[in-house]
Amino acid sequence: MRKTPRKTAREPRRARRPVVAAAFPSLTETELSLLDGIRERLAGRAEVLVLTGGYEGVLRQLAGMGELAGVVGDFVSDTWLRSLCAQGVKAVQLAHCSRMETVVNIAPDFAAMGRDAARVLRANGVRAFAFAGVPGQYASRELGEGFAAALGGPVTSATVATLAQMREFLHSQPRPLGLLAASDRVARLAVQAARELRWGVPGDVAVIGVGNARLESLYAGVSLSSFELPSRELGRQAAAALLAALEGGRGQGADAPRPVGVLHERESSLRYPSGLERALSYARGNIDQPLQVGDLCRVAGMSRRSLEMAMQSALGTSPLAYLQALRSERARTLLRTTRTGIRVVAQACGYAEPSVFSSAFRRWTGLSPSEYRKAN
Repeated sequence: MRKTPRKTAREPRRARRPVVAAAFPSLTETELSLLDGIRERLAGRAEVLVLTGGYEGVLRQLAGMGELAGVVGDFVSDTWLRSLCAQGVKAVQLAHCSRMETVVNIAPDFAAMGRDAARVLRANGVRAFAFAGVPGQYASRELGEGFAAALGGPVTSATVATLAQMREFLHSQPRPLGLLAASDRVARLAVQAARELRWGVPGDVAVIGVGNARLESLYAGVSLSSFELPSRELGRQAAAALLAALEGGRGQGADAPRPVGVLHERESSLRYPSGLERALSYARGNIDQPLQVGDLCRVAGMSRRSLEMAMQSALGTSPLAYLQALRSERARTLLRTTRTGIRVVAQACGYAEPSVFSSAFRRWTGLSPSEYRKAN
């Protein structure tokens, strides 16, 4: 008797993950960090397609074919975004160049960075303040507004694109001047223009930029004080907002607190670089490194005993306690305002091992990092 072949159950087809595009003008350090955050948040949830340069035509083509579910980028036109969204594509704006009305905007708190820059420059003893912006850029406008608000009134400002424009702008300003630049490129132009005017940096003009671009410091010939943008966290927030949009609502990325960039104080803004101030600035700008008290002594050019006495007299604390306070504050800020993983938070505070960081954090607060995040 012939046996009838047994029918086997057909395995269900695996659901295809949606395709999401990350669209950038170019892949700089900032964009790569944004991309890391986007990929981290979308891992296992969507396929990420990276587009650079002239990506508009590719996005339209993918949308027309029904192949594109969502897009994250820094776009310049609400009209263009509306035409893309009309084809069923969900979008999130990384609001650096422009802020959109059509979609959710994700951006750091540029106004808070402006306020922080005002505080630092004022503490450095400058007598006048100025802002050098980027034409038509949302981030530049918000940064300048925060800077002026912290200083209690209008601030002399100009949009600067060339070295000649920067030289003319600086020439009209009183000295000593505290200058906030909307980007490290603009900050580098300020240093170059000051050199042509035979101004000292930071003696005649103390400069702070935005972006923490190491190449710009090399081009400037001076270590630029600069805000490091929280790009990875912004990428995570943008991806979370996009996932929520794909699921039909607003989500945690859209409602999360706006993170603030970390200011790295370096040579271009330190007008009174005593040994103690060099050590304090180095600590603030390099707290993501495994700093020890000996590193601060080396930067200050002081013995351990001399540094301890100077810090005790000026701040009422020891070098070790100062480092721990900086790490504790950085950790608590990241845990409160971001959803960055504990390992990344540990690295941002100078700890290679999350377990060592967690033990230190419990000593500081009485809670583990996870417990602190949940409570706050």
